[in-house]
Amino acid sequence: MHMLNDSRLGLRLFVSYTLLTVFVLILGWVGLVGVKEEGEQLDSLFHISLPSQSLLLEADRDLHQLVVAERSLIFADPAAPVYQELIKEYDTNLQQANTRWEKYKALVDTDDERRLFGDYETRRAEWMAVSRRVVDGIQANTPEGRQQAMALVLGESRSAFNHMRDVIDKLTEMNEESAAKKNDLADATFAAITTRIQGLTGGGVLLAILLTVLVTRSIVRPLGRCLAFSKAVTEGRLDSTLDVRQRDEVGRLAEGLRHMVGTLKQELENATASQAQAAREAERARLAVAEADQARTQADQARRQGMLEAASRLQSVVTVVSGASDELAGRIEEATQGAQRQAARVGETATAMEEMNATVLEVARSASQAAQTAAQARTKAETGAGVVRKVVDSIDRVGNQARAVKEDMARLGEKAESIGRILDVISDIADQTNLLALNAAIEAARAGDAGRGFAVVADEVRKLAEKTMQATKEVGQAIGGIQQGARTSAAGVDNAADAIGDVTTLAAQSGEALREIVSLVELASDQVSSIATASEEQSATSEEINRSLDDIHGISAQTTDSMGRSAQAVSELLSQAQALGEVIADMQRGG
Repeated sequence: MHMLNDSRLGLRLFVSYTLLTVFVLILGWVGLVGVKEEGEQLDSLFHISLPSQSLLLEADRDLHQLVVAERSLIFADPAAPVYQELIKEYDTNLQQANTRWEKYKALVDTDDERRLFGDYETRRAEWMAVSRRVVDGIQANTPEGRQQAMALVLGESRSAFNHMRDVIDKLTEMNEESAAKKNDLADATFAAITTRIQGLTGGGVLLAILLTVLVTRSIVRPLGRCLAFSKAVTEGRLDSTLDVRQRDEVGRLAEGLRHMVGTLKQELENATASQAQAAREAERARLAVAEADQARTQADQARRQGMLEAASRLQSVVTVVSGASDELAGRIEEATQGAQRQAARVGETATAMEEMNATVLEVARSASQAAQTAAQARTKAETGAGVVRKVVDSIDRVGNQARAVKEDMARLGEKAESIGRILDVISDIADQTNLLALNAAIEAARAGDAGRGFAVVADEVRKLAEKTMQATKEVGQAIGGIQQGARTSAAGVDNAADAIGDVTTLAAQSGEALREIVSLVELASDQVSSIATASEEQSATSEEINRSLDDIHGISAQTTDSMGRSAQAVSELLSQAQALGEVIADMQRGG
């Protein structure tokens, strides 16, 4: 505390505002770094993990639709338009699946997923070779070709397709685990950012309050004591004490006030003593004049009673008057010298008051510089508040991206639901096909040997319908997985959006704390302005004391002039006494 009181006002305010500015910059930097980390993690989640998962699910859907088209070709007439539509659907789904796979490969950022690329592409090539054999057998449009295609669909093609889908399932699981890890990392980063911002915000507010209290107390209290002391001196209470001992501008002001009052008290005491001595000497001169008048009266009486007796008595009176006049002249000389010394001391006091007035003006200039420093600190604090507003805007943009991803996931869920409805229709068709195949088998059995070949075909159709129902069930399960993944991703996006909302709230709180710091800086600036005003008032008080000293100096000059005139009068009295002595001597010689 002593070190704080002994430092200059400008240095105190500069250090305080610099510390607050550094705290604001640190808070803004921590917020920006945290938002950048959170943005990178969310960017990886939104632009890599979730799109990768969506591409895998869409590619899986395309492959299932390709299988449906492939199996539907078995029952289609190559000459019918629906056959060409199924061929087109087959090629379109194959192209879409390949395109989405290539996009997925470009997004993958983990080595575990990359290691499965070769396995998937090998199994896909094996399945595509079998699938092409199925299509070729169907396009041959012969009973043998269709039977071969049917056998491949129910056997080798199905096995190859399932092996390929196993790899897709593994990739989907890896992608979901990666997304979950990124989500957990984003949550941990958000918690760390929250803790750091809360700690720094609380510390900054406490530091601002502490610095404001310390600096204000170190300036306002001693300055208030100085003002009270100067007011007491102005009211004439010169015995008042000023207990301010510090080495800053206020301390120098207090030291100047104490020195001024001490000098003023000493000079007033000297002036009072000189005036009392002058009064005593004037009284003695008045008595001497009265004695001279009495002697003159006695001389007149002596002239009537007898010149010799009167002359003798007047001689003694003249002797007494001459001695008294000599002594009175000496005392008047001493009083004159005292009045001159008093005038000199009053001049020294006036010089000291001018020096103190210069010190007060220096304090006022320092206070003005401190006010400018406070204005600069307020500007920097407002700049820090602008940085925090930019952080809030960045967080809002990240939140908008999160909401856009959430909408995409919702649309993906809707697509999955529409596929589920299509699969329900396919399942119903397969069920009806199974019933028709059973009816056909019954009718073929009734036809005997003529319907045996048709019975074989009906049995194959029934088996194909059962396989179609089984495949439809598997596709339904896959679609259910897609929907579950979409819901999980949507929940993750909701959590990320909530986290972004919390970060936005914290950033807003940081902005509010900065605004409070700006208010504290403005309060300190107002107090510094009050100090400058008080210093100007102190300067006015010093000028008033200077005018009082000028009056005292004038009184001392008048006293010196009066003492001079008194000395002149005593000198004339001494001359008259000497002349009277000569007259008496002549009278004695004549008598």
